[in-house]
This record gives sequence, C-alpha cells and structure tokens, in this order.
Amino acid sequence: MSLFDQLVDEALKNRRDLAPLRMVVEKELLHHDILRVLSHAGMLAWLTFIGGTSGLILKAESREEIFADKLVAFALRPNRIKHRDLWDLAWLHQQGVKPHIDLVPVKLSDHRCAEQDFLRLLEERRLSLAAVPEVAIEFRKEMRRFLPADLVAQTVDQADFWTYLTGLIDDLVAQTARVLSGQNGAPTAIRFRM
Repeated sequence: MSLFDQLVDEALKNRRDLAPLRMVVEKELLHHDILRVLSHAGMLAWLTFIGGTSGLILKAESREEIFADKLVAFALRPNRIKHRDLWDLAWLHQQGVKPHIDLVPVKLSDHRCAEQDFLRLLEERRLSLAAVPEVAIEFRKEMRRFLPADLVAQTVDQADFWTYLTGLIDDLVAQTARVLSGQNGAPTAIRFRM
C-alpha cells in the first residue's frame, strides 16, 4: 500500500460517512498538498475557495466573478449541462453572493459569443431543466458522487429540491436577461440549506 493510500485510509478512519466518497477525499488530500506548497511559496493570497462540492478554484477571482463564470458556463458548455455548475450556482446564491452580471459581456467576448446568442442558449438550457426528465436524474446521480450522504439526504434526495433548483435557475436566467438589457432583478429566497 502506498503512503498516499495510507493517508487516505487514515483520513477516512474517523469519518465512515465519507467512505463512499474516497475519490473526493483523495482529491482533497492532493489539494492540501498543493496548498502546503503554495503556502511555502507565499501564493495563498490569490486563491478563491468555493464550497458545496469541496472544490478548490486556483484563480484570483472573486466569488461574484465565479458566479458570472458559472452562468456563462451553464449556457455555453457544449453538448451538456455540467451538474456541478447547477449545484455551485445554488450554493453561491445561498452564501449571499450576487453574480457580477456586468462581467458577462466581457466573458462572452472571450468566448466570441454575442449577447443575444448567449441569452438564447441560456434560455434553452433553462427550459431543458424542466423538459428533459433525465436531467434531474443525472443531476442526482452526479451529486451523489461528490457530496456527503447526509447532505444528499437533506437536499438532492428531497422531492422538492429539483423544483427549488430549477426555480432558482429560472430566477437567475431572468435576472441575467434583465441586467443585460439595463434592468435589475431580485433573487429567490433560500429553501434548502446547502
């Protein structure tokens, strides 16, 4: 058994509930090793952390900019919806983060995408959440891979969670369209604590 496997086993010894998430624990241990090296190099001041999926984003971006990035990714990711983007959008919202929608045009320029095309794709993705039942099934399946079982039970496995999530996405899409057209909008209230 390698030293790394021994460290993973040690980490899981006191948290049996995380055993099904061994891959996530392995990634987290690697993140800690990376953080140790970055700390010794004096580079931690430029990191942004995002919770929910135990993710680590190694970019010098604010949470507000990450929120805008997630909105753009939701619309523009080719061929599919990345389910963790949906989770992250809801998680950021629950943390009280407001998306920097005014950055969306700059990000669209980076992607060589016109605002009207973005808004059309964003609306198509929004509609697909309700129109394609497999999306909800795949979302639950994917989240079970990354979230602790108790959090899955409190959120993803609840009958109303998908309705809550799609309602939030509806509001974010409408808010984004309003802001890009020069208006403002208000977010959805929190129902599921993540």
